This record gives sequence, C-alpha cells and structure tokens, in this order.
Amino acid sequence: MRWWNNIMDNVKDGIRSWLSIQPANPKKINITETMDYESNAIKNRIWYRGDGGELEQLYSNLGINSARNNFWASKSSPGMEINK
Repeated sequence: MRWWNNIMDNVKDGIRSWLSIQPANPKKINITETMDYESNAIKNRIWYRGDGGELEQLYSNLGINSARNNFWASKSSPGMEINK
C-alpha cells in the first residue's frame, strides 16, 4: 500500500506543477486587477451616466463571466425600452 501512496503523491505533484498551483502563504495577499487605471476611469464614467444601453455594451464587451455581471450585460425585453 505504501508504493500506491507514493504513486499517488507523484501524480498529485505532477498535476500541481502542470497547473502551476502555488501553496497559500498566510501572510501574503495577491490581488489581480482586471483593469488598469484608465480602463477603470472609463468604466466609472459610464456608470455615472447611468445609461442602460452603455452598461449593457460595457459588460458584454468586458468578457468577464460572472453572475453579477450578467445582469448588466442583459438586454431589455421588446417593448420595454424607454425612448428619450
């Protein structure tokens, strides 16, 4: 049984190296930004304008697939648009 555990440990180590998995460091926090300063400023301008069409275009073009962004990337039902 010991040889089986050694094989499984080797497989786990191989998968970790293939996926580039780093062990967590409890004293260090890594933050990965999705946008730089200029992109974030443009996104904030669109938000402050509050136009639903612009928000829909923004989030559909960002390519971030998460549940919270799907709301802003959705389109309104036919006949429910507000004409200005």
